[in-house]
Amino acid sequence: SQDFTYVANLFVQRNLGLVAAGALLLIAMVTGLIAWSGEAERANKAAEDADREARAAKEALAESRELTNFMASLFQLTGETTGAPERMTTEELLALGAANLDNMDAMDPLARARLRHLLGEIYSEVYLLGEAEAMFNQALETRQALLGDSHPSVAESMGRLADIYRTRMNYTAAEPLLLEAKEIAERSDPEDLTVTATLWSMLGELYRDQSRFDDAVDAFERALEIRELELSGQDERALAKSLYDLGLINQERGQHADAAVYFSQAADLYRQVLGNSQRTADTLAYLATSEEELGDLDAAESHLREAFDVRAAIASPDDSEAIRALEDLARALTRWGRYSEGIIAAQRAVALREGSGGRDNPDLIPTLLALGINQGFAERHDDAARSLQRAYDLADFWFGPEDRQTRAVRDAMGWHAWQ
Repeated sequence: SQDFTYVANLFVQRNLGLVAAGALLLIAMVTGLIAWSGEAERANKAAEDADREARAAKEALAESRELTNFMASLFQLTGETTGAPERMTTEELLALGAANLDNMDAMDPLARARLRHLLGEIYSEVYLLGEAEAMFNQALETRQALLGDSHPSVAESMGRLADIYRTRMNYTAAEPLLLEAKEIAERSDPEDLTVTATLWSMLGELYRDQSRFDDAVDAFERALEIRELELSGQDERALAKSLYDLGLINQERGQHADAAVYFSQAADLYRQVLGNSQRTADTLAYLATSEEELGDLDAAESHLREAFDVRAAIASPDDSEAIRALEDLARALTRWGRYSEGIIAAQRAVALREGSGGRDNPDLIPTLLALGINQGFAERHDDAARSLQRAYDLADFWFGPEDRQTRAVRDAMGWHAWQ
């Protein structure tokens, strides 16, 4: 008997055109089915993404409402507690907020966790680390219980808790927790790139604190890559922070050309996003340091003057941070051999110090020292002697003859005697 293969071959030979047409039809059907499957898969994914985004927007709106209600109730409580909420200290206000949060039983647990996380961030900013740790721990426990161990919000709270350990220099506790948080963030679906970038940035700070500079650079560069490329620079403040971090670590390593590039870009962003702020002024001052090391003294002077202007605009020209920026300029002018200009800057700083704290203000000591040294180099020896003697008298009165500041002024007086 003839087997199936023989019969099939015979059929193909006798009906070649029909078989070819059928094959083409079959291929077209399969191709169409594959294409339809792909389109269906993409459509399903788009629908899932849209649904996920809608849920996220709804959750964000609910959290926003909870936050608004929480803040309204908090300020109502401050009035009831003190009669004058503007007189409460930051610590008192935060403690009242934490206690109020515990009593809001009707609040959604995840919204409560979000607010605890927010309070933890504020406590961290004002260096109340014990309170911050408690807030982050409570937020983490709630999020793990309700969202599971693979949610980006869990990674967020875990990372903040690890950063508290880093601040306390408990690096052995901080690093494994931070690495675990980063792993959770990276494998979450969908990945929250903002959280991931923040965790890479925290890792960079952890490594920098331990002088593991190569690891720190890698971490900071990864944070920058996410914020600049994958997030398309949407969060300009976070992007500026990555640039600032890379500028700082390159400066610490003596790589001033790279540091100047990063600081310059960070300063541009901070000017746009924050305007006159401490971070803007700090970035400008660091930029000036690297520019001085590179020999670009005009740019360094320009940025030191701008740093003073920014600090003066934040509060007033007689603010201590603004005066310190002016003292930095006076010392820089001394290093550059521009003593007459250094005298002008130092004299202005002295006048501002006296105006804000009186003539016996101990903060005048480094200012008078900078003035006296500039006067000595400018060969205004009588003026230099008076400035240095006044600095010494203040240092001796406030801190005694063996204090570091007193010895520094005494050394300067000895240097001037040899001139």
